[in-house]
Amino acid sequence: MKKKVSVIISFIVIFSMILSSTVFAADEYELPPIAIVHEHSFTDWDITTEPTCTKEGMKTRHCRTCPVSETLIVPALGHDFGDWSETSPKVDADCTTAGSNAVEAHTCSRCNLTETRGGEVIYALNHDYASAVTAPTCTEQGYTTYTCSRCSDTYKSDFVDANGHTPAEPTEENRIDATYDDEGSYEEVIYCSVCNAQLSRKTVIIKKLKIPTTDSEFETEKIPFTEEDTSKPDNPSKPSTPTTKPKTKVKKPKATKIKKIKKGKKSFKVTWKKIKGVSGYQIQYSTNKKFKKKIKGKKYVVKKVSVKKAKTTKKTIKKLKANKKYYVRIRTYKVVKGKRVYSKWSKVKAVRTKK
Repeated sequence: MKKKVSVIISFIVIFSMILSSTVFAADEYELPPIAIVHEHSFTDWDITTEPTCTKEGMKTRHCRTCPVSETLIVPALGHDFGDWSETSPKVDADCTTAGSNAVEAHTCSRCNLTETRGGEVIYALNHDYASAVTAPTCTEQGYTTYTCSRCSDTYKSDFVDANGHTPAEPTEENRIDATYDDEGSYEEVIYCSVCNAQLSRKTVIIKKLKIPTTDSEFETEKIPFTEEDTSKPDNPSKPSTPTTKPKTKVKKPKATKIKKIKKGKKSFKVTWKKIKGVSGYQIQYSTNKKFKKKIKGKKYVVKKVSVKKAKTTKKTIKKLKANKKYYVRIRTYKVVKGKRVYSKWSKVKAVRTKK
């Protein structure tokens, strides 16, 4: 401060001397005016207001030889951010819930301001359903199952009524032929031709065979009636007896043979050779290869199934046990005067049902 005061005093003295000389000379001479040129000698800039990241600052300097000073604006510094780093991971959206992108942040080293980016909402994807149709059966509805390929959400819709059973032709099972002493019987069974369910079963009685009462029924030769001969016979040791004509034997039909047996689930399908001139076929199956119901106290399944149509060459036997071995044979029959005449049995074939 003292230095500034001395400079000012020196400047005033010099200025006074120049002015005095000029006045003195002017008394005798007319002198032209003199222009005084002053060069500032500024000090270094002093920061009067510090700039920040977002606000400008101020700086000032002063002339050493005069009262002149200058002021300038210092630009804002701007932020000095570090690298981006993840603060929240990405959350994937699913079919029903929205997600979001990852969130990142960086911080200014001067003012500690933190900026973030990311975190945008990822909208729910909604379900992507694929359809699978389940056809109706005889007893159950049909429907379409819709399953999402992303989240496995599923539901059923588009229901269709059950088809109902389709009756097949009646079949004959468990036949017992009638005799002269006892009635026979068989079971007439109707299955569904689609699902093989049993729809009905009834027992049909076969009447006893009629005992012949006439000569023609006995197939005997008629003997003419004669009065009793009271005379002694020529040969008393040999009484006369009427002679009978021998019965005419009915020729047995030609036998058939099993072509193949195809196993099924609790069933098997048998195919045989077609024989001309027969009335039908009889299939016998058993769990015993000798076709006996009981051996040494152990019981076996032995059943017969009749096929009344001569044109039929295949039959499916149902309602069996799974993974069970069965023995099968077949024979033809021909109806003569209301009675069946059977051929000899075919060779036995074995089959095991599926598990």
